[in-house]
Amino acid sequence: MKLLNKCAPIFVLVIAISLAFFFIMGKKGPRKKGPKVHLVAVEVAKAKRAKNFIPISATGTIQAKYEVKLVPQVSGLITWVDPRFLRGEFFKKGQLLFKIDDTNYINALEEAKARLTLARLELEKIKAKAEIAKKEWELQEHKGGEKPLPLVFYEPQYENAKQEVKAALSLVKKAKVDLERTVIKAPFDCYVKSESVEVGHFVRLGTQVAELVYSKQAEVVLHIEEEYVPWLKAKNLHGSNKGSLVHIFIPGTGVKLIGYIDRIAPFVNDKTRLTDLFVLIDDPFCTLKKVGCQKVAIGTFVTAKIMATPPNNLLIIPSAALKEDGKVYIVNEDKTLVIKKVEVVYLTEDRAWILGPIQPEESVVTSQVLGPSNGMKVKIVHFNP
Repeated sequence: MKLLNKCAPIFVLVIAISLAFFFIMGKKGPRKKGPKVHLVAVEVAKAKRAKNFIPISATGTIQAKYEVKLVPQVSGLITWVDPRFLRGEFFKKGQLLFKIDDTNYINALEEAKARLTLARLELEKIKAKAEIAKKEWELQEHKGGEKPLPLVFYEPQYENAKQEVKAALSLVKKAKVDLERTVIKAPFDCYVKSESVEVGHFVRLGTQVAELVYSKQAEVVLHIEEEYVPWLKAKNLHGSNKGSLVHIFIPGTGVKLIGYIDRIAPFVNDKTRLTDLFVLIDDPFCTLKKVGCQKVAIGTFVTAKIMATPPNNLLIIPSAALKEDGKVYIVNEDKTLVIKKVEVVYLTEDRAWILGPIQPEESVVTSQVLGPSNGMKVKIVHFNP
């Protein structure tokens, strides 16, 4: 019994060690994990097939289509002026502006008519003499084949009299024209830009007295890069087809106008290296009183969007998708990255028109990617429509 009591602690220790060893050996070690894959988060948008037009941005000014310097074609004292013939006033074509004293021109016309009458009378006298001379010649006997001298039949005198009639007739026409020119009328629908005409003033032939601005149309002169000119169309020579459409804006006013390219300058400005376009806008001063017409002023600065026709097969992507050196990152269906090189045809703040190995509806990365490479695994965190 004493022996059992002495050995009990040893048995307990052995059993404890055995159990501990059993539990230690039976416990499974930690599972080995593979290397963790880090996915780059990206934002994407879809590449879209470009429409038929690209809105090319441009700036310029509104100018008069026609600006005429009014110059009297006769001299004289001004006897009457329309009270409205002042700067900024509007006149319809044919309206009377002012008159020049016509007394001398009426007298000149009467003198020319009198000279014409005398010239015609002299012509008739010579014509009658020539007929008498012919009859007398026929009554006389002449040796075989004898012909009279031209003077006998008054031929030189008759030709000279005809020339006198023509000269007198020309003087009458000139006198009539000069008389008509004493009445100064508006050559077309116009606004008066400037004038220096008063009753009692003497005006001389060829001296400018006013400036008139054509009111039915104005021109917007725009300036664009030469490379875009092939995409634009001007009005044809016969005017049957309109040029490229242009949307015109006056900054800070909300005024929006529609125009069409009338012509394209065949040269580049030496200083700016830009080409001038001339865009026609109708009724710039709202003289036709159409509903919704917005009046503009000559000399106003404008911005514009020119609807250019670009090459075929263009794609449009957000400008943020365009990386340095013309590269674009594509996300494949398996969420891997592919880097492609494209040609940028036109670029704005928010969009880019491109040519290259990209298909419509492919996903292009619009966010920044650190250390991009082909085959890189990515995850899409945001889709930009």
